[in-house]
Amino acid sequence: MASKLWTKEEISCPVCLNTLTEPTTLPCGHNFCLDCIRKCWDESGSISSRSNAVSCCPQCRETFRLRPTLTKNSMLEKMVEKLKITLLDTPPGYAYDGPEDVLCDVCTLLGSRRKAKAVRACLECKLFYCQSHLRAHLDIPLLQKHTLVGVVVKELQLEKLCPQHDKPLDMYCRLERRCICSLCAVEEHKSHETVSAETERAKKQALLAVEQRKSNSKLQMKEELLTQLGDAAGSLKGFAQAAMEVSDMIFVELIHSLEKRRAEVRDSINNREKTLAAQAARAETRLRQDITTLQRRNSDLEKLAQTQDSILFIQRWQPISLLPDREPSVISERHSFGPVMSIITEFKELLEDMNVDLLEKIEQAVANVDILESPVPMTKPQGRQVMRAHSECQPMPPVPLQRAWSMSRAITFGIPKTRPDFLH
Repeated sequence: MASKLWTKEEISCPVCLNTLTEPTTLPCGHNFCLDCIRKCWDESGSISSRSNAVSCCPQCRETFRLRPTLTKNSMLEKMVEKLKITLLDTPPGYAYDGPEDVLCDVCTLLGSRRKAKAVRACLECKLFYCQSHLRAHLDIPLLQKHTLVGVVVKELQLEKLCPQHDKPLDMYCRLERRCICSLCAVEEHKSHETVSAETERAKKQALLAVEQRKSNSKLQMKEELLTQLGDAAGSLKGFAQAAMEVSDMIFVELIHSLEKRRAEVRDSINNREKTLAAQAARAETRLRQDITTLQRRNSDLEKLAQTQDSILFIQRWQPISLLPDREPSVISERHSFGPVMSIITEFKELLEDMNVDLLEKIEQAVANVDILESPVPMTKPQGRQVMRAHSECQPMPPVPLQRAWSMSRAITFGIPKTRPDFLH
């Protein structure tokens, strides 16, 4: 009823020509937007309502000696809001545009302040229509032949048109594997196998289910691998800590073993040195005794040589000839520890060589520890087989410390079981 009594012009501001916003009514009866009339009077020289400048109505030119007090007409504002919806012919429940909606092109062309959301698009008109402006395509027979499609963003909407003929893409060329329009099908694609878009859609729709199953299978496998990877990554620190503890225990015991062997070698050398020193002292005592005896004998022989009496010479000769004669001691050429030092040096070089080889093996073993296996090419998804293979490649559980300690005592690291003679 109100739409028959009011027109769009009657609820529009004469200054901005848009629907009234915060309407105010002048004494002459004309309505304006509150901001519009203020700006209009300010620009014309009326600075304030207390000045003596003459203000006039922009529509009827009636003058006011004093600027009228401008207040918002609340009743008119409510009426404008209600009439605005009615005059725009907006059906109940009709949605206006949101930040991500495609707008109606007709609303935009008509300059509507509130542009409605488009519900359909016409490929022939290349326009988007709201529910109200779509009625022409539904009622007029000529427009009923146009192709109406769902609303997508305008960039994607243009992709549905043939760039050559500007016609809707409604055919599919199986030779070139692309969508074409009906004119393309009878011209450059006339010798190709062409079908309707619906036919090709039905064919690919059947393949879509297969692809979905494959994708779901791969997704499930990836999710299971992700779970196992998380478990493996979580236990990785524990495995590394156990390996470091075993390594520390074994190397500490090796150090203790070498310290023990060093002490044994020192004791062996020290004991041998004491034994040989005592032997040398005894030999020295005997030699000094023999030297004293021989010096005394030489003196007696000298006296005997000067004896003139034959009887005395013979009597003195016999005691001298009966003196015991011990075999003289021979100094051994093996009285130094040079061979011992040579063997110790050889033992050191042997340990260094073994250490280099063993450290290389240890580093290689550390490098072989991995959390992911190299991908194995498969002709088709083998989810459970991959999971089983992955589980078989899981690291061994950490070795208990006591067991690791007992294991470390049995490790020889390649050291020969037969030790040099000086270590026995």
